[in-house]
Amino acid sequence: MDKMIVSSTLPLAALTSVIPLMQAADLFWVNQLGDTIAVSAQSAANMVYQFSFGMFSFLPAVTATLVSKNYANNDLERTQAVVCRAIVFATMFASTISMILFTNTGRCLGAVLKEGNPALILSTKYLRIRCLSLIPQMVSYVCFSAFRGMMDYKPCLKISFICNSLNVIITPLLIHVFKFGVVGSAISALFCDSLTAVIYMRLMIKKKIFVWQKAIQIPTWDEISPLVKGSTLQARSFAMHFTNLMVARKIQGLDDTGVAPAAFALAMQTFFTGGVIIFALGMATQTLYPTAVAKCSDDERGVYVKTLIKRLLGRGFYLGTTITVIQALLIPFILRTTPLAEVRQAALFPIIAVLAYQGINGIVCVGEGIMVGDGRFASASIILIIASLGYMGCLQVPNLDINGVFISLGVFTLLRLGGLLAFLPSSIRSNSTDRTLTPKKVI
Repeated sequence: MDKMIVSSTLPLAALTSVIPLMQAADLFWVNQLGDTIAVSAQSAANMVYQFSFGMFSFLPAVTATLVSKNYANNDLERTQAVVCRAIVFATMFASTISMILFTNTGRCLGAVLKEGNPALILSTKYLRIRCLSLIPQMVSYVCFSAFRGMMDYKPCLKISFICNSLNVIITPLLIHVFKFGVVGSAISALFCDSLTAVIYMRLMIKKKIFVWQKAIQIPTWDEISPLVKGSTLQARSFAMHFTNLMVARKIQGLDDTGVAPAAFALAMQTFFTGGVIIFALGMATQTLYPTAVAKCSDDERGVYVKTLIKRLLGRGFYLGTTITVIQALLIPFILRTTPLAEVRQAALFPIIAVLAYQGINGIVCVGEGIMVGDGRFASASIILIIASLGYMGCLQVPNLDINGVFISLGVFTLLRLGGLLAFLPSSIRSNSTDRTLTPKKVI
C-alpha cells in the first residue's frame, strides 16, 4: 500500500513543486530590485489573479476525479466527453474573466489596494499582462488533470521541465537585463503558460483524448451533469480565494511602506514551498482513492477503505512534521532571500507560525482529497466555508498586526481539521460492508 501511495505522490510532487519554486524564484528576483513597493505591487496583483483563477478552479479537480473513474473502467467514450467539455468550459470562463480583468484592472485591484496606495500604478501594469495568462493556464490545468486521472505523469513531467526551464532563464533577463522590472515577471509567465497550453493540447489531440468533433457538439445532460455536480466544489474554491483576497487587503492596509506585504509574501511562499509534497499527496489522493475503491472487490472493500484512509492520513501527518523540522533549520537562509533587514524582522514570526501548521495541514489536505475523490464535494465545500468564516472573523479584531493575521491562519487550519473529523467518517461508512475479509493488493 505504501508503494502505491509513493508511486502516485512522487510524480505529482515533482510537478506541483514547480509552482511554488517558480513563484519563489520570481519573488527572489523581484526582491533583488530592493523595492518593497514592487514586491507589494506583485503580491496584490497575484492575489487578484489567483482569486480570478479560483472562480473556476473546481474544473481541474472534478476532471481528474471523473477521468479517474471512467478510465479505470476502460470507458474511453466517457473519458473523452469529460475532457472535451471541461476544456471548452475552461476556455469560455477564463476568456470572460480575463477580459473583465484587462478592461477593469484598477477597479479589480481596489479589492486589495486602497485608493492612493503607492503600489497601485505598478500593480495595474503587472496585472494587465498577467491576466492574459488565465486562458492558457486554465487549459493547461485541465489537461494536466486529465493525465492525472489516467495516472500518466511522464508527459506532464517533460512539459513542466521544458517550459519552466525557459521561465527560469527568461524571468531575470526581463526583470534586470531588459529593465522591465516587476512587469518582466508577468511577461515571462504569459509566454511560458501559453507554450505549456499549446504543447498539452497537441499531446491531447495526438492521444485522442481531446476530439474536436466532440468538443464542438452540443453536450447532452448526461455529459455535463457530472461537471455540474462537481461544481459544488466552486463554493469551496470561492471561499478559499475570497478569504485570501480579504487577508491580502488586510495586509496591504497595515502600512504604506510595503514592508508588511513583503514579509507576508515571504512567509506564505515558505509555507507553499514546504508544503509541496503535502499538496501532491492530497492531489494524488483525489485519484488514488476512487481508483483503489473501484478496483477492489465488494466483499473486501470495507477493510481496505479503512486501512487506506488511515495510511494516507498518517503519511500526511508524518510528511507535515518532517517538513516543519527541515524548514525550521533553514529559517536563517530563508530570511536571507530578501536584502531588506526590516522585512526579515517582520517575517520571522509569520514564518515560524506557518511551519508549525504543516503537520495539521498534512492531515487536512489528505482528508479533503479523500472526500473529493469520494465525490463528497458539498461536504468538502462546507468545511472550507466554515473555516473561512472563522478566519475572516478573526481578522476583524481591532489593531490586528501581521503576527495576528498568522495566528488567525492557525484558527483557520484548526477549523478545517475539526470539519474533517466531523465529515470524513461518512466516507468510511459509505464504502464499508458488513464483511471484514483481509484486503488484497489492489494496484
